[in-house]
Amino acid sequence: MAYKLSLNTSTIRPQPLLEKIRLVGEAGFDAVELWINDIYDFVGKGGEVSEVERALKDHGLSVPCTIAMRDWGEASEKDYPIKLDECRRRMELAGRIGSPYIVATPPRDPADLGRITERYADLLKIGREVGVTPLMEYISFFHSVYRLDQAWEVVKGTGDKDAKLVVDAFHTWNTGGEPEALREIPAER
Repeated sequence: MAYKLSLNTSTIRPQPLLEKIRLVGEAGFDAVELWINDIYDFVGKGGEVSEVERALKDHGLSVPCTIAMRDWGEASEKDYPIKLDECRRRMELAGRIGSPYIVATPPRDPADLGRITERYADLLKIGREVGVTPLMEYISFFHSVYRLDQAWEVVKGTGDKDAKLVVDAFHTWNTGGEPEALREIPAER
């Protein structure tokens, strides 16, 4: 399997969305990791998703992953259905622009890993319906799922073969993670 060079557009902020796509294409990348909020902002200012699709095609870029779904892990029971609806909309948008994956960002504040695991499993069910797989993320400066081993426990805890995680070298290094933890995770997950 050949690697595709992809750029996360957070690294070229504050450029407008279509400019980010142009820059990534002209720099010779094969793919671009778009932020759903950038697309929402573009549409909110009068743009159309079809313009984003056209720009991606014009620059020969695929979208291997989109960022992100937030607030699903920490939502109150009352607000959880609303947050799931928003996650579905984000997955549908990711699918529309050709992205097979979307990042599921954990809560910023401390949270019960059992509850996060159950809710991540809910996201996986929606993902199957929509055709986009949510990827469990860990963020070293958050206080819920901030280490690789925690994210792997969430993924395994779902019992779902489609559960996968984002492995991030910075966040692993920032928490003192060891390469042995990464070696225990099957590459396809």
